[in-house]
Amino acid sequence: MNNKVFYKTVVVLCIIYLAYGLITSACLSFKFVTPNELFIISGIYFFFSLVIIALFIKKAIINPINKKEEECKLELEDISKKSKEISFKLYNDNITNLKNMNALDKDIDDCESVCIALVDILAFDDINELYGFESGNVVLRKVANILKEYALENNLVVYRVHGNTFAVVDVNLNLKFEQYAKEISNILKNNPIYVEDKQAEIYIDVTIGISLCQKEALKTATIALKDAKKKFLKISAYDSELSTKEKIENSNLWREKIKQAIEQDNITPFYQGIVNKNQEIIKYEALIRIKDIKEDGRVEYILPFDFFEIAIKSKQYEQLSKIVFTKALHDVKNKIKDKFVTINLSYKDILNRNFTDFLEKEVKSLDKADRERVVFEILESESISNYENLDIFINYYRKLGIKIAIDDFGSGYSNFEHIIKTKPDYLKIDGSLIKDIHKNNNSYEMVKSIVDFSQALGIKTIAEFVHCKEVFEIVEELGVDEFQGFYFAKPAILN
Repeated sequence: MNNKVFYKTVVVLCIIYLAYGLITSACLSFKFVTPNELFIISGIYFFFSLVIIALFIKKAIINPINKKEEECKLELEDISKKSKEISFKLYNDNITNLKNMNALDKDIDDCESVCIALVDILAFDDINELYGFESGNVVLRKVANILKEYALENNLVVYRVHGNTFAVVDVNLNLKFEQYAKEISNILKNNPIYVEDKQAEIYIDVTIGISLCQKEALKTATIALKDAKKKFLKISAYDSELSTKEKIENSNLWREKIKQAIEQDNITPFYQGIVNKNQEIIKYEALIRIKDIKEDGRVEYILPFDFFEIAIKSKQYEQLSKIVFTKALHDVKNKIKDKFVTINLSYKDILNRNFTDFLEKEVKSLDKADRERVVFEILESESISNYENLDIFINYYRKLGIKIAIDDFGSGYSNFEHIIKTKPDYLKIDGSLIKDIHKNNNSYEMVKSIVDFSQALGIKTIAEFVHCKEVFEIVEELGVDEFQGFYFAKPAILN
C-alpha cells in the first residue's frame, strides 16, 4: 500500500469513528434511545461501517492492484508478440518467403553430416539493370518456387542465402545429391521466367557449388562456388585437398607472427568512438590489433580477421585476450577519465576458469567509479550451451558495477527469451542489419522490431556499422540510442 492510499484509509476510519462517537453521545445525552436499543443501533452502524470500509479498500487498493497486474500482463503479451515477430523476421526472407541464412545456420548446426548446393543466378545484376529491381524480385520469387517444388519432390530444403544465391540442403545423405544439382541447373535453364509487367522472357543460368558431408558445409560450399566461377564451370564440388597445403603454410606463418608480437609487446588496443544522438563520443570500444613492423621500417596494424581463427586453434587466443584486457583497463584507470569503455568477451572466455580468475583480479583493481565506466560486450552465439553459467557471470559483475551489452543482436543466434530474463544494459544491433538498412526493407523492419522490443524492456540500443549520413538518419529516426561506425570515427590508437 503506498502512502497516499494509507492516509486515505486513515481519514475514512477517523470519519466513521468520529461520526459514531457523536451519534452515541447525542443519543445518551438526550435519552433518545435506551441502552439496549443503542446496542442494537451500534451493531447495525458497525456492520454498515465495515461494508463502507470494504468498498473503500476495494476501490483504493484492490482495484489499482488488479489494474496494475492487467497492465503488466498486457505488457508481457506485447513483448512476447514482438519477440515472435522479430524471431520470424530473423529466420525468414521477406521477398521469397523461404527460410534465410540465419535459419540455415541454425538448422545445420547439430547435423553431423549435411550436403549443400549453393545455386547462384548468373548475371543477376544485369537483370536488375535492364528490367528494374521489382522485376529482379519477381525472378527471385519464381526461381524460389521452382527450387521449392523440386525440393519437395526430392525431400530437400531450400533457403535464400543472400542476394541472388539459394541453398539446396539435404540432411539425409542421399547419394544422388550431385545428380540433383545437375537437374536443378537444367530445370532452371529450360524454363525461362516470364515477367508480365515487362512482357519479357528471362532465361536463367546458374553456377552451383557443392559440399558433400564436410565439417563446415556452408563454408566449403562457398569455396566450391567460388572455384566454379573462377574456372567458368557450371558445377564444382569441394575437394578438401585443394587448400590443405596452403592452409598449413598460412597457419605456421601466423602462429609465429603472433608469438613474436606477444614477446615484443606489439599487441595493442585500438579504440573506436560510440556517439549519442548529438554525435558526441560517450564510449570507446577496445579492439585488438597487432603492430607489424616491416623490413623498411613501415608500421602497419593487422586486423583480427587475419589472425583470430588461427590464434584460437594455436592456443594463443587466451594470452591475446589477457593482454588487451590489461591494457584497456589500464587506460580506463589512467587515460580515459570521462567516458565508458566496452571490452569484448566470448562465451568461451566466461567458461575458462583461468581467464575469469585473471579477469576478476583485474576488475577489482579498479575503484568503484572506474568499474562503473566499463561495459562487457558479450557475444551470444551458438556455442552457448548453458545460460545459467552466463547469468551467474553477468550477475556477479553487475554487482561490481560493470555494465552488460549483448553484441551482434539480430544475428542468427539471438535468444529473445534470455534477453527478457536478464535485461542487459545495451543491445548492440548486428552490423549486417545496419549497413544496408537504407537499401534493404527487410533489414529496416528487423531493426525497427528490435528497437521496439528493447524500448518495451527499457534496454538501450546501439547501431554499429553506421557508414553514411543516410544510414545514421534512418536508425536515429527508428529510435536507436547510440551509434558506432566509420561515419563518426575509425578505430585508432588512443592519443
